[in-house]
Amino acid sequence: MNSNFFNIQFELLSLVLLSILYFFHRGQKEIKGYKILGYIYLFSFMAALTNIAYQITALTVSEVAVSHIVSWVYASMLSLVWFFWLLFFAEKFGFKQFKLISKKLISAIPLLLVSLATIFLSKFRNVLLVLNIIYPIGVIVMALYKRNKNSIRENEERLRIAFAAIPAVLISIIIPCLLPGGFCCSTFGIELTLLILLVSFQHDKAVVDRLTNLPNRYGMDEEIEEQLAQYRRDQSDSFYVIACDMDNFKTINDTWGHAEGDRALRLVAKVLNSVADRNNSTAFRNGGDEFIIITDKSERNLAEKICEQVEQELEQVSFRDDFTIRISMGIALYDGITPISELLKRADGSLYDAKKIKKHT
Repeated sequence: MNSNFFNIQFELLSLVLLSILYFFHRGQKEIKGYKILGYIYLFSFMAALTNIAYQITALTVSEVAVSHIVSWVYASMLSLVWFFWLLFFAEKFGFKQFKLISKKLISAIPLLLVSLATIFLSKFRNVLLVLNIIYPIGVIVMALYKRNKNSIRENEERLRIAFAAIPAVLISIIIPCLLPGGFCCSTFGIELTLLILLVSFQHDKAVVDRLTNLPNRYGMDEEIEEQLAQYRRDQSDSFYVIACDMDNFKTINDTWGHAEGDRALRLVAKVLNSVADRNNSTAFRNGGDEFIIITDKSERNLAEKICEQVEQELEQVSFRDDFTIRISMGIALYDGITPISELLKRADGSLYDAKKIKKHT
């Protein structure tokens, strides 16, 4: 089969696959950088359509200038995809040091070079492939540069998304070298990248509680596994489990309804997340009105410090004039021997002891 016909069929299939991926990505509006993700899809569609036009002109038009213009547009579309991939990553993970001028001008230098290369060089494709590597490499450098030494989960997510573009770049470079007849597979690489991104988002949604936006019980299990792995690796530090439970939560639901109950849960979650983040810890919603905080360290009095800060911040929360939100907390320290199920029971036991003391005072 003529390679031009094959490329046309391949790009038509790419358009179908891109449409399917976009359909699923539309439900990710809560993801930071969602609007930038839309541009990635837009220029991916444009790249596929332009390559179809390029293959058609190669079959039907003898005028070199027309084919060259279409080639330039195609090269620019691919570069824009990876340019916005860089901006998406910077937006999602809050790279505030990337000021507006850096995003719009400095980061666009490879894009400008691609445009110049496709205008003045007849064999532009190899130059295009090499220049497009700059963007994924830039993303990886950003991911490695801004590591959070206190959050294994965040580092994993950052690296997972950063390296998602690598298969696309490799596919774009290796396959054309193996098949010099002209087979173009850049859009397939882009689709693979977007698929990896979609799987990453779906995993994140599976471990996040939709009401409070805190990690749920599945997320807590992952965090515990990470803490245990870290403990087994260095044996130098442990972690606290802090069980939290709202006082008189049933009263809120019975008196003012479940909508007010949900609002109270969100307010508590906001406080717990703020305090936990400030102390290099992570807050989770365990279910109902129960929450868990897991520290990354076992510094002396760290758990007591977190509990005090939570109580102080809850006092500042404005919920209702006739009701003040209060929570009880219990602490357990991992000793390297106790099973996790027993550790959680110890934290719960400490929590209910605190509740009993409140009832008798």
